[in-house]
Amino acid sequence: MLIEAWQRLSAGLGAKGEQFYDWVAARLPTVQEPCGDEPTRQRWMPGRRSISKRDAIA
Repeated sequence: MLIEAWQRLSAGLGAKGEQFYDWVAARLPTVQEPCGDEPTRQRWMPGRRSISKRDAIA
């Protein structure tokens, strides 16, 4: 599994203003097609963590 670098991005406006989180994407193994062809689909798993609680990853 390859994990790309964390990036700080906005999750939109909230009651207290703009909300920022650190985001990451991990590439998962490709999916084997049922007909035996070469795998063509890539899967990704996103992750988000709080800026103040860096060990709380969702």
